[in-house]
Amino acid sequence: LFLQSQAQFFQTPIRFSAFYQNEYSPEFIQQNHIKQVKITFSSKADNERIKESPKQEITYFDKNGFPERKISINANDSIETFYYFTSNHLTILREFNSGGINTFYFSYDSAANLTKVVQCKEENAADTKHFFRLKKQEVQWLETYTYEQISPKQIRKKISNDVGAVYKESFLYLNEKGKTLEENERFVVTGVSQNLLYSYSEEGIIKSIDFATDVVGKLEENFTFTYDNKGN
Repeated sequence: LFLQSQAQFFQTPIRFSAFYQNEYSPEFIQQNHIKQVKITFSSKADNERIKESPKQEITYFDKNGFPERKISINANDSIETFYYFTSNHLTILREFNSGGINTFYFSYDSAANLTKVVQCKEENAADTKHFFRLKKQEVQWLETYTYEQISPKQIRKKISNDVGAVYKESFLYLNEKGKTLEENERFVVTGVSQNLLYSYSEEGIIKSIDFATDVVGKLEENFTFTYDNKGN
C-alpha cells in the first residue's frame, strides 16, 4: 500500500522500513526476462573530475522478477545478501559478511503494511551459505509499527521498541494518487524531529527528496533523481 513506484526499473524505499530497499520493479524485470543486473559506482565533488569507485553490486533475480541474491563489493570487503519472499512480500533478508550473518525478519498486516522488523545475529549449521540451516540465533533489535488512517490523505504511524513502548511517531501526507508528499517524524522523549519532502513528475515518477533533521544539530540533504529515455 505504501510502496512508492518510482520508475520502470528503480523504486524508492518502502517508507515503513529503513532496512530494505526494493530497488527494482519486479514487473519490469519479469517482462524483459532480466536475470541479473550489475551496478558500478562513481562520485564527483564540486569542480573535480568524476572518480570511479571500487564499489559494485550484482543482483540476481528469480522467475517472478524478485531479487534472490545480491553481491556487494567495496574495495577488499564484500557482502552477499539472500532474499526470501512470501506472497510478493519480503519476509527474510540474510546478509553474509566478514563479521558473520546478519538477518532481518519482516511481518505485515492484511493491507501489506510492515508491522514488525526483527534483526538477528545468526550462525549457519551448514557448510555453505547457499544452504542455510540455523545453528544459533541472537536477537539484536526489534521494532513494531501500527497505523491509523486519520483522513484519506493523512496517516499516523507509531513505532514501538522491543518492550512495546512507543518511542517515535510520524505523520504521512499523501497526494490524490496515494503517493507520500511529506513525512514528519518525531521522537517522543526528546522531541527531536525529522522531515521528508517528496516531489514527482506529471507521470508520478519521483524527482527529488528533501531531508531535514535536528537529531544532531541541523542537517539538511537533497536527493535528485534523473532517468534515461526509457524511464530508468
